[in-house]
Amino acid sequence: MSCPEATTTSPIPVHFEAHDALSEVSQVTLYYRFQTKNGTWKSYGSFSKDSGTFKFVPSHGFGIYEFSATATDSLGNQGTPGDIPLCHADYQSSIPVISPSNMSHDFGEVAIGKDKVWALRIANSGGSSLVISEIKTSGDYSCSDTTPITIPSGDTCQVSVKFSPQGIGRRDGWLTITSNDTNTPNCNINLTGTGFEQNAQPQPNIVLNGASFEEGDRFLAQVEAEYSGPSTTADLYVSVFLPGGWHLYCPSFSTMPEPFISSIQLYPGYKLGRTTIIDVIIPKLDPGQCSFMALFCHEGTLTPMGDGATESFTLDGPPRLSLSLNGSTFREGDVMSLSRTIENPGLAKSVDLYVGITLPTGETLFYPSLSDTPDPFTRDIRLNEGETVGPVELFSLALPGIQPGNYLWLAVLTPASEFDSFSNIPTCGWTFTASRAGTRSPGVSMGFARFPRPDVPR
Repeated sequence: MSCPEATTTSPIPVHFEAHDALSEVSQVTLYYRFQTKNGTWKSYGSFSKDSGTFKFVPSHGFGIYEFSATATDSLGNQGTPGDIPLCHADYQSSIPVISPSNMSHDFGEVAIGKDKVWALRIANSGGSSLVISEIKTSGDYSCSDTTPITIPSGDTCQVSVKFSPQGIGRRDGWLTITSNDTNTPNCNINLTGTGFEQNAQPQPNIVLNGASFEEGDRFLAQVEAEYSGPSTTADLYVSVFLPGGWHLYCPSFSTMPEPFISSIQLYPGYKLGRTTIIDVIIPKLDPGQCSFMALFCHEGTLTPMGDGATESFTLDGPPRLSLSLNGSTFREGDVMSLSRTIENPGLAKSVDLYVGITLPTGETLFYPSLSDTPDPFTRDIRLNEGETVGPVELFSLALPGIQPGNYLWLAVLTPASEFDSFSNIPTCGWTFTASRAGTRSPGVSMGFARFPRPDVPR
């Protein structure tokens, strides 16, 4: 059996001659396999004579075809194709054919400021010289090889492609090889790689829904994070520091360290969206400064990755105000004394005290201005943490003749320089009865125009 070792034409002529010493050859069958040593032979066709030429059509395209054959004698005896081919033919294109070793390549992770080079092999599987006239790249990729490059039929060459990441995360690009291969004049090779910051550590961030909280307030704590370093695995720890030296780990609020999230697959460009740590109504707790801390550690260890993040907040309590009056029924000339007591269970703060009086008509006026315009009775009262102040006399004055009826003293504390109630509003009711014998009670407007102002420091 014989065939051309290399050819650019189809069909490929495969000539055979068969002999049998005992009987005549009645049939010869051609077998072939394509570019696979020790592969499975496939039957192509048969001739009913002992010599001739098969016209083999290479249905798998360009490449090496191996041939074998079996003969059947007149008694029906037939052999099997052997492992060693009887001949082979390299079916080649008559034009140049570009055959890159890869049609895509992933450079993996490369630090920003560093480079990584990939050697791309380009083969010419055609029947004439391949001429590469231009090599173009895009994105963070480059090729320094100069053109033109000529590759004879059956030869290969190598070009160097460099990845120089300019940003964090996945960086896509392409390489285009322009040649005289008429079927693929522009051969595109997809390129990808990932840029990362060298020595970068994960950056967590704690987000709270406020800076100061009291019993009954809603408290929402969330954590978010981002990462720009190389791929690794980490655990995220979140803990809270409370007054009294308590250091508790989330999510179970145990004193023993436990990850809030375990086995996080970090990669360049990783982002953890806002994740709720706790969302509760504040119970009764000791006041003081508190803080949440978030810290990444290498997986399965307590070895920190970076400094983490801390966000402070305050547990506070509103002050409580009480009023006391030296009586419940008064007449003209009686001395009235009003006192206040302030309890501050929370942190140190400054407050303003507003005092008001409700008249028998139902109208409420601020005192001592006796107008409906808010006017502090005492400004900038400094309260220490956990302090109780009082009773402190607000005023002591002799009552003039005013309209008889029921009156009401009331008061409230506000943050210093802010008219925004944040304490309870205590009241003290009292009654002004008819004037003493021989005196006359003026009307409301006249009486309150004469209502005395306290002669005490405000």
